[in-house]
Amino acid sequence: MAVLQDPPSSFTYYRGYPGRLRRDRRADLFVSLGCSGSLTLAAVVGIVLDVIFLKFFEFQWTLIASLVGLIGFACFTVRLFFEMRGKIEDAHVVPYFRQPLGGIDTFTRGYAVAKSCQELDEIAVVSGITPLSAFGFNDDLNREELVWHAPERGLETIRVLLSRLRASSPGRPDEEQLIEELNAMAEALNKAAELAVPFCLFLRVVTGTCAQEWEVRQGSCC
Repeated sequence: MAVLQDPPSSFTYYRGYPGRLRRDRRADLFVSLGCSGSLTLAAVVGIVLDVIFLKFFEFQWTLIASLVGLIGFACFTVRLFFEMRGKIEDAHVVPYFRQPLGGIDTFTRGYAVAKSCQELDEIAVVSGITPLSAFGFNDDLNREELVWHAPERGLETIRVLLSRLRASSPGRPDEEQLIEELNAMAEALNKAAELAVPFCLFLRVVTGTCAQEWEVRQGSCC
């Protein structure tokens, strides 16, 4: 059961993103490799048997099948590489609410926030406020316990971050996008505060969704 809880004091990161992105990518990699493991094993065993017995038996078709299997695995590996790379680019942080709010626009945003997570947390620590990472990033779809927070706490963090970003010298390429995303998040949290709906943050690494996903989840992003 999800409970209110004070934020942890330390966090991990992966290329500036929340640290759980590394774990999610590794999990996807192992699942994908596991699915192709039987293909790889069959190809390797086939080639070994061919090398040993080919001079006694004309098993050229086995050799061909084994080579086809290895070529297939090579193609799979290349596709997996680009797929894993895409998961970084698709990663975005979204606010997640205990119940639907309606009229908010944050679900398709949060890419710059995710990419700048470490930097934003460092600004928060220097400013003496709760870092964004303290509000996430468990995912109930992965059977992880959600930790709900009062939206007022998130609002305090985002308002200070916006103030610091606007006061800093311009120049970062995604500054406008980052400010826009934080503004949208602040508007959503403001509405949640008015309705007394707790929230948390979670890191999405996919852009698509379906009705079945939201039948399983405990909260809402809209």
